[in-house]
Amino acid sequence: MFERIIEFHGPESILHDKEILPIPANKNIPAWYRDLEPHINFGSPYGRGIGTLKKCLPVLDALTAGYILKSHQDVFINFNFYNKETKTQDVRIEGPSSSPVALQATILKHGHEINWGIDHHPSSQLGGDKCPFVKQNSDLPFVKLVNTWRVVTPKGYSTFYLPIINNGDPRFTPFSGIVDTDSGFYFNTNFPIIVHKQGKFTIKKGTPIAAVFPFKRDSWKMKIKEVDSKKSNTQKVDHTRVHMHWYKDLFWKQKKWK
Repeated sequence: MFERIIEFHGPESILHDKEILPIPANKNIPAWYRDLEPHINFGSPYGRGIGTLKKCLPVLDALTAGYILKSHQDVFINFNFYNKETKTQDVRIEGPSSSPVALQATILKHGHEINWGIDHHPSSQLGGDKCPFVKQNSDLPFVKLVNTWRVVTPKGYSTFYLPIINNGDPRFTPFSGIVDTDSGFYFNTNFPIIVHKQGKFTIKKGTPIAAVFPFKRDSWKMKIKEVDSKKSNTQKVDHTRVHMHWYKDLFWKQKKWK
C-alpha cells in the first residue's frame, strides 16, 4: 500500500521532547479499552458469550484513526469562579511562562519561535445566547489552546481537526475545523474549547487535546435510493447468524497510521 506523508513542523526547542510530540492515534488507546474482555458471559443464541465493544471494528477503526496533538505546556484553568473585582463569574488561566491573568487582559506570550500562550474568544463571537455552545460554556469566554505544530499534507489533501474520537478528555471539548494544509498555508491551528469542568483544574503538559485526520478533497453528490431488501436480508441470514466475523473477513479493510 502506498504511504502518503503528513508532516508536523515545530520549533527546534520541542522537536526532541517526546512527551509532547504528535503521535498516531493507535498509540493512544485508553486502558479501559485495552483491558476490556471481548465477550461477556451471558447467554447467546449463537452458543457463545455476547460480544463487547471490543468486538466492534468500526469503533476500533475510529479510535485508532489519524494522529493526536498534545498540550505543549501545563495550562491552569479556574473556570466559572466569582471575580470580586468585576462582581461577575469569570475564567482565569495561567501557563508556566505567564503570571495569573484574567481573560480581559492580554494573555498571549510570544517567544522567538514558539507561542507559549493561551488565547480566548468572547461568547459574542459565537452569537451569544443564540449559540448552544455558549450555554454549554456557561456563557463565559472560550479558552483557546495554542497549538505549536504546523501541519503539511500532500497536494490535494486537507486536514480535519476535531475532538479525539471515543477517547476525549471529559473536562473540555475542542471545536472542529478543516484546513487546506497543502496550499502553502503555514500557520499553527489553535483550538478554542468548550469547558465542561467547573472550578480549578490543570491540562497537563502532554495531555492529548485534538485529533488530526488528513483526507483527500473529492467532490461528492448525494443520492437517495430504496434499500435493496434482498441483498440486506441475505447478508443478515448468511453472515450474521452463521459467521460471527463476517464483517472483518469479508468487508473490512486494514488502515495504517504510522
